[in-house]
Amino acid sequence: MRLCHKMYEIDQDGNHAPGVAKIFKDDVIEDEEQQIKAYFDEAMTQTVADSFAKQFNEFLRDHRNLQCRFLPVCVMRIQDGNSKATLINSEPYLQGEYVKHNDNDGHVETSLELPQVYNP
Repeated sequence: MRLCHKMYEIDQDGNHAPGVAKIFKDDVIEDEEQQIKAYFDEAMTQTVADSFAKQFNEFLRDHRNLQCRFLPVCVMRIQDGNSKATLINSEPYLQGEYVKHNDNDGHVETSLELPQVYNP
């Protein structure tokens, strides 16, 4: 559904932070207006999910070893050398070992129950 690329977000002072650029494949959403909406919908969905996760964590405040979070995401417009603008969803890059506990198709990779809270 999307292509993911490692990227660096560079500020005006030259400081940089590693991130991940997620780009919808051309054959997934062909209509430009729907594609723009998809990037912003993705960011909103992840932001709302993180809000629910924070409420969930507050409910479990006596069990601090159980925490659920979603990465912050933003929509960025990048421009290539031919002046063609492209939208991306940008997230921080997770350093170290990462385990994807489940996916959007309902596949469950681990036996941990907490990551399944958001898996329909």
